[in-house]
Amino acid sequence: MPRKRSWRRLCKFFVAGLLGFVLLAVLLVFTKYITHQCTEQEARDALRELCEEYARNRVTGNLCPDLCTAHSIIFQECLNYRKGKRVILAEWSTKKVILKSQYSHLHEYNSMIAKYTNEEGKVVTSQPDMATFLMVVKNPLRTMFQEDATYSTVRETVRKMWNMPWEHHETMSVAAMESLWALLQQEEYLLMQYFKGNKHFPKIYGSCGHFYVMEYTPTGDTLSPQLFSHKTVEGIFKSGTDWEDRAKLALSFLTFIEDLDTFYTEPLHLCDVKNKNYGVSEDLTIRAIDVDMAFFETKNAENSAGTGKLHEKRRL
Repeated sequence: MPRKRSWRRLCKFFVAGLLGFVLLAVLLVFTKYITHQCTEQEARDALRELCEEYARNRVTGNLCPDLCTAHSIIFQECLNYRKGKRVILAEWSTKKVILKSQYSHLHEYNSMIAKYTNEEGKVVTSQPDMATFLMVVKNPLRTMFQEDATYSTVRETVRKMWNMPWEHHETMSVAAMESLWALLQQEEYLLMQYFKGNKHFPKIYGSCGHFYVMEYTPTGDTLSPQLFSHKTVEGIFKSGTDWEDRAKLALSFLTFIEDLDTFYTEPLHLCDVKNKNYGVSEDLTIRAIDVDMAFFETKNAENSAGTGKLHEKRRL
């Protein structure tokens, strides 16, 4: 009997210890999740600060009036992790859109405006002329697209990247320079704007300061049968057409893969392939909605020079 009671007591201690370990593990995972999730207040504060910068004429953009004056772009939800880029779901004129920025605050980007202290001890700012601005802008373009663009090409690319009227003979305001320069430091924005019009990239509607506003395309488990048996993507998919819709998506993926090799002078490698990085439009077209880890052939080879391995295996 004593031996049996000891055995029972040992079992109870073991079960209690196991339950305690499981509860501790769950608590740690939950705490880590909460710690890394951005909060609604953080996202709202980032947008409030952006609008304050706009009111002070420090930033500009074609959608600043909608966001900060008319308030027609309405915050819905923060979607990013705290350590990742800022991703905000919003509603604009009855449709959903995504606001993105690599960083929450303008001061986290390199500034185009030089600051120095004059002989009187006052801090003075100096704005570069357009020739200097375009020369500086040329660097991220060369890094991204692996070509040494001419001055005229840089001007045309800048016009393509900027969603406001600008002619090459005009001098940009400080607010325009700072806003555009912050956008050009974001490789995802560079890539999506350069290839705007391609059906496999979401539309970019415009920007305000360092934030850009893009088309909302839900993610979901892109080719999972569950996606088509439940109305998980804004009611786009309906039961009874599962295989037809899946076939359309598969063909869309194949078209996208072909485009990666042909829509530029070099093949484009996508090195972070996972479901949440791809969205599905209303017409069942695959959209690459997160292309932070996208490199052209030459850059991809440079990145992999030390390992002897290209990212080919991780490509679509």
